[in-house]
Amino acid sequence: AETSLRVAVEAAERMVGARLRAVMLAVPGLRLTNRRIGVDLDLAGGCVTREDVADCLAEGARAASGESAALHTIPVGWRVDAESAGADPVGLAGTTLTAEILQIRARAPHFANYESLIERCGLRLSGALAAPFAAGEAVLVEDEKELGVVMIDIGAASTDYAVYENGALVDCG
Repeated sequence: AETSLRVAVEAAERMVGARLRAVMLAVPGLRLTNRRIGVDLDLAGGCVTREDVADCLAEGARAASGESAALHTIPVGWRVDAESAGADPVGLAGTTLTAEILQIRARAPHFANYESLIERCGLRLSGALAAPFAAGEAVLVEDEKELGVVMIDIGAASTDYAVYENGALVDCG
């Protein structure tokens, strides 16, 4: 793997005429774990604010900590007082904001191996993302995600998928 990465980096550097210093890691679906999390937040002011939304997402990120690297914390759906609140609940009146969150994580041993490989090649890891999520965002239009779609990425060694409903990523692997 190290030799292959070094050859690819050298080819990329020749193409752009510059030295690569940092890379983004796209973690393949096989190395991902997903978890759906529900978060309830009491609304102090009686109306949903941007801070309330951020607090729900932060609580969801904390709830899914464990022996893996967090890649994404994505809101799947919102409710205010048990009623659907669409994609953006900000400004809606109520007493309780509920978020359904999809947390996508990379399995720790695999992630550590990727980091080590990248460092051995003299590069810095600038960030990581789930490969199926990145592929879905690259090839799907908003209408497809809104209506519901399963994106399947068939590769030489593996097949990844991303499932979207109501405009939100709801599963991937």
